[in-house]
Amino acid sequence: MKDHSIDWEIGRHNWSALRALESAAHIPLAIRSLIKSSSEDAARIAYRQIDNTVVVQGSLYESAVATATCLVMALPLATDSGRERILGVLCEIVGGDAVSGEADDLGWRCRCEISRGVPLYLTFIENGSRMERLYCCDLLSILCEFEVGISARVLYYFERLLEQPDIDDQLSSVLVNSMIQIRSL
Repeated sequence: MKDHSIDWEIGRHNWSALRALESAAHIPLAIRSLIKSSSEDAARIAYRQIDNTVVVQGSLYESAVATATCLVMALPLATDSGRERILGVLCEIVGGDAVSGEADDLGWRCRCEISRGVPLYLTFIENGSRMERLYCCDLLSILCEFEVGISARVLYYFERLLEQPDIDDQLSSVLVNSMIQIRSL
């Protein structure tokens, strides 16, 4: 088995043909860099290459769907610094809307792909770093709006996380507000 590889999924997409702010041809290299980033600086550079190409200030381009698919698959393989940045990009994508000229269902297709990672996000809620937990709270809260069937499970995990002694005020506040939002759906 190859170490840190999602080459087949990356290879399934014609990156040069996918629309982005600029060319999406460099996105596979950025994804691979995120997976194996050995420092926060390396992860930040790869993050920016993706974030400023497939999703820009909440506007999604066609390449966001393929990127989301690959990033969800990359989560279990990524280094700690890479994983936090992957979750950050997924948060940007999950809350985005299609840029003018893209298909109306682009945001929905991105959320479909991102929703495939729900078991991973719940694992990070239980075992992740503070930043992983914050990102996963955002992801799961938005996904509950999209996929109501996961709400009870997500609320259970959020309630359990609130009971943990290592929760700071910011994370506690995010959890409480997310729970209010989910319960209002």
